[in-house]
Amino acid sequence: MEELEIQSFNFCTVDGLNPISLNAIETKKGNFIIVTYTVAADVNNPLTYNDYLMLIDLNGNIYSKTLMSPSLIDSSNNNNTWIPQQSFIYPNANNKQGFLYFAPLSSGYDDVNFNYNLTQWIM
Repeated sequence: MEELEIQSFNFCTVDGLNPISLNAIETKKGNFIIVTYTVAADVNNPLTYNDYLMLIDLNGNIYSKTLMSPSLIDSSNNNNTWIPQQSFIYPNANNKQGFLYFAPLSSGYDDVNFNYNLTQWIM
């Protein structure tokens, strides 16, 4: 995955969760794969983890790499545990309007309430 510049820890499960995900999306402009993954400035410090989204076509051409949000970190009990792949991608009912990216944010993580990042991608 060196060509895609995806760090190796994305290919290891964390508490049964896989940090990398692939989603197929069909638009009028063609068929694409959406790859969500994490980039760490310091792999030993989960507070430096950020979630990215990469849009590639079926020939492997990269259309974009975009920072979406900081990764979800459970800071309860001061242990700063990374909780990977808590984001979801929903195709829009009208595929001219792309898709929705939905993810909880660490700043609001607790057992009762969440703050969310919701982004619409238009292709």
